[in-house]
Amino acid sequence: MFDAKTQFSLTILPRKLHQEIKPILLTGAGFSYGAKNVHGERLPLGKELIEMLVTNLLGYDSKSEEAKDLMGHTLSDVYEFVKVNNESQAKSFLIDLFSNCQPVDFHRTIANFPWQKIYTFNIDDLMENSVPMGYLNVISTSIPMKRSPHNTVDYIKLHGCVRNHSADFVFSNSEYIRTSIGNDFRFADFVRDACTEDFVIIGASGVEPDIETYFARYRNSDKTPQGNFFYVDPYPDAIVRSKIERAGAHLIRITASEFAAWLEKETKDIRKGRIAVSSAQFKKSFRDVGEYIRKHQNSDNTTTRLYEGENPTWLDIISGYDFSKAITSTILDYINGELLANDCHLVIPMLSKAIGGKSVQLKRLGFELYSQGIEVYELINDSLNVQSFIDFISRTPGNTIALLIDDGSSFYSSVNRLVELFPNDKRLIVLIAARPYFHQKKYYELRHLPGYKVFALDDISTDSLLTLAQSAVTTLKEKGLLGTLKAMSHQERLRHFRKNDLPNALWKVFHGVGLKKRFERSYQSIIRDTDRRGDESWSLRVAEILFAFALFNQRELSHVPDIVLSLWLEKGKERLLMQVADLIKPIDNKGMALRTDMLNSIIINSTERSVKMKVIREILRVIAPFVGRDNEYFNQIQGRLMNELFLRKNLKLPAVKVKELLTKLLKYYDENHNYFIQLGRAEQALGHYSPALNHLQQAEILAPGSYNVKNSIARNYLKQAYDDSRLTQDEATAAYDTGRRIMLDLISHREQYQVRAYSIHSLVVESVKYWRKFDLTPSAEEYNELAKVLHDAIGEYREDSRFNHAVQVLHGFAKQKQIKYPFPETAIEKLVVMKAVLTQSDSKLLISDDFPEQEEI
Repeated sequence: MFDAKTQFSLTILPRKLHQEIKPILLTGAGFSYGAKNVHGERLPLGKELIEMLVTNLLGYDSKSEEAKDLMGHTLSDVYEFVKVNNESQAKSFLIDLFSNCQPVDFHRTIANFPWQKIYTFNIDDLMENSVPMGYLNVISTSIPMKRSPHNTVDYIKLHGCVRNHSADFVFSNSEYIRTSIGNDFRFADFVRDACTEDFVIIGASGVEPDIETYFARYRNSDKTPQGNFFYVDPYPDAIVRSKIERAGAHLIRITASEFAAWLEKETKDIRKGRIAVSSAQFKKSFRDVGEYIRKHQNSDNTTTRLYEGENPTWLDIISGYDFSKAITSTILDYINGELLANDCHLVIPMLSKAIGGKSVQLKRLGFELYSQGIEVYELINDSLNVQSFIDFISRTPGNTIALLIDDGSSFYSSVNRLVELFPNDKRLIVLIAARPYFHQKKYYELRHLPGYKVFALDDISTDSLLTLAQSAVTTLKEKGLLGTLKAMSHQERLRHFRKNDLPNALWKVFHGVGLKKRFERSYQSIIRDTDRRGDESWSLRVAEILFAFALFNQRELSHVPDIVLSLWLEKGKERLLMQVADLIKPIDNKGMALRTDMLNSIIINSTERSVKMKVIREILRVIAPFVGRDNEYFNQIQGRLMNELFLRKNLKLPAVKVKELLTKLLKYYDENHNYFIQLGRAEQALGHYSPALNHLQQAEILAPGSYNVKNSIARNYLKQAYDDSRLTQDEATAAYDTGRRIMLDLISHREQYQVRAYSIHSLVVESVKYWRKFDLTPSAEEYNELAKVLHDAIGEYREDSRFNHAVQVLHGFAKQKQIKYPFPETAIEKLVVMKAVLTQSDSKLLISDDFPEQEEI
């Protein structure tokens, strides 16, 4: 039973909640009570956080006198002390501690009420993870932003946000003073709202400087309050009670959990409308496959563009235009077996090369799972909002849920989180279509999951090819689409599909021999049309947009996002897209892409260097505000377009031009570690090793735990040792020793396959180059150090070309130098692998250390 004052306050508050203009919610640290971070740890409150700062960051024993002294101070004082000692480490610690917070039910209940707006003193992302994607308009900077579209709520984070790494956190008194006396519109709005609007305050201690300062200003002003404060706190002390009474606020002495239960009961009618909004937002990101199939299953679909190389549609699958593959039955049998035998969630990446049919197989499997009574959804957005998906699914009747993700390697981290948070009373099946190259870079984020299983779709076994050929011939005959195959016998038709890659076989049947030429003619027609207008600026814009689409295709980026096109092309967007409409296609509601890979080479090769540089620079400029946030795809764009090796080797930009391009992007990426890695590598390519190290050290400060950064620094030292003619012998030796030490540390402390393979190859090849440059014969200890690294990795890397090359380089060098140091003792199974590499004929043995450069992991 609530006390009398609480009962009275709870009779007033419902009237406020049902008004058209709702109260404002203000949350403090206590609101986050019960939530856990990504590590499964409960979020610390004031005293707990102080202890963590003192022991974890400052390194004091909790029983030491120094620790006891510090823990007697306030959080703001302790954080200011820690920040003075190591600001970047303090910020990184808080980001790690308060990121990817997992809400409990009462957080969701409170967060999903349609408040007028929400203010918070918290830096965590708990509120963002408690509501569907797109519901909150998060404001965490001092720069005013336009309000988001209808049905969103402004969420103003007064003290910063873990998702906005570029802004400071307000924990200390000095930071608070700096922000409050500046031109930060957030605090000005808070002052105004505090004097004019109704507020519900949950989790605030009452001693926050924000509340203290603004109440002081309010008491010293002549303004009369136009709103009420409802202060939710189960155990306020005497001082806080006195402040609440003097401010004329209403004290509600219940917990946040109890308040949520009361709120849910009092506002059921409001929430019904909120659920409808939530469902509409869900449908912007996820397609209900079952709903779509039921709506179109009786459609008389006699047209398909699938055989011409277009992406598959659900109508293609429903109408049976796709071809059966043996692997489809294999995957279905595996899923059904696991659903019966185990209770874990299933995560199934399905790997295939470009234009290998993985999108078709993904949809076919989704259709079959729907036919078995499973609820099936498809991701149709650039970002996988885990909480939005869980919130919606928790209200559906099905016990088994399937989620389809196409081109999904960039979503592996989000899938991992989805599996961890998915309700225990339902089963989840995540089917992911991915390309092997990008899967290898990200698979370690999933491989620890109990239900993880990878399937390779590019099965070229005799039985698999026969199954595919039979299905293709039968389907084309039933659909009346045999074309030139009509003149062949049944066996000849089967042979046609068995001897050709499927896309090539289809192109030949559907006039595919001339398909590439037709695409090229369309491209040339567009160029001629723009040239005839005599408007050089327009011709240039058309060339730029076509190069952009070809560039994304070449880098295996599925589409150019709509937001990028809008910000880059501005008012000319629609006219430009219309001009090149014959060569592009929409990708769901994400953006646009080139219709075919066949145009990549002709467009890229015919584009002038200046145009290439301008387009890449402009796109990287436009996406800069989105990079580093939760949108995996924008990070992917930046990583692939900014890659120094791609720019230099594939686009054939001189190293000096790559440096010029990157230097002009400094103001947009001065807090991005990957930018400084690429700039450092551009300097490396020019032989400028000191400036390269300068940039790489900045990258290390921004991302102290990054493998790429440490590997790049190590390679810089190793390359400088043999390539920088200005170094003395002693300086070259010191550079080599430094690089070797860093690289060995990476190899010994990294377990990921790709990471270790890359480092092993770098160490061996750069070491041999160094020895050759100075005509050195390594000591037995030095030689066996590298030999042992290769020996320890034999079993794991037997199929890796980099490992084989490294073995051959070292062995070739030893053979050339007539080094006969004993090799480490080797188990029989490892010896077999080593023998296969070392017993090649001299004509095949790579004595040279030349090997194609590879992009970083």
